Amino acid sequence: GVVMHLDLLLAGLRRRVRDGYYGDSADAMLDVLRARAKRGRDNGAMTDAWRTALYGEGHPYVAAGLVRHISRGVTSEDAAAFRAAHYTPDNATLVIAGRFDAALADRWIDYLFADWRGHAAPRTAPRATPTPASLATIDDTAQVAMSIALPATEGTRAARLVAAAMLLEIAEDVRHELGASYGLAAQLDEQRLAGDYVISGSIDASRTGDALKLLHDRIEHLRADPDAAASAFVSARRRVLAQLAELDSSAAGLAGRIQHDTAIGLQMSSDVETSAAVRALTIESM
Repeated sequence: GVVMHLDLLLAGLRRRVRDGYYGDSADAMLDVLRARAKRGRDNGAMTDAWRTALYGEGHPYVAAGLVRHISRGVTSEDAAAFRAAHYTPDNATLVIAGRFDAALADRWIDYLFADWRGHAAPRTAPRATPTPASLATIDDTAQVAMSIALPATEGTRAARLVAAAMLLEIAEDVRHELGASYGLAAQLDEQRLAGDYVISGSIDASRTGDALKLLHDRIEHLRADPDAAASAFVSARRRVLAQLAELDSSAAGLAGRIQHDTAIGLQMSSDVETSAAVRALTIESM
């Protein structure tokens, strides 16, 4: 069924990407954004302080996606100028996933997009410059919502994934050993200009100190005990390989994976190369 409609899907995409325009709908959208900005439901000062610590003062990620930072003077003409500067072929990746005739798809792509011209306006791409910070707000609840971000700036992607899995095993012990949380998780948060190991979850308010001490002591134990580090490394590497092997083979899953890789600057379908790098990884190389 989908194969027969490939031409309609691609033609619709062309109309949206190439032939779309900013008009009354853009003005209406700007009104909505201004109204949302007034409500300020993104935990304003805390969010700004957290992002500034993660990325550095003035980094574009600090205000990204926060509508309260939108200029009150922005117009539909500004939106059109932004589109002309950035919605260009060298800023776009077309992903088709599912069961389809590749040769037929190529012909339709050439017909609809081959004459698309234009280059994106240059933009700065500053790396994040994180700084240490401790932030808190008071809320009268039985649990403390905690997030810890550690800059992931060293090593290969394979090494960072394994390091994140090692941190995950430590974080899980807050529940298994202390019973202080229903679940504390750790993961590698990858972005194009930044990367962080993030440990987050909710902890029983009366056990927060115990949980933080366990996290600290376990990480220090890995530094001090080579045997413990080696054991944790082997277990974490096995977990990462299992995760990389669990590739979602649905059309939406494959397209989502490629979209993620493209957005953070990886080669499409990078999991194959990453899996090989994880297999070859040694604790000494980390």
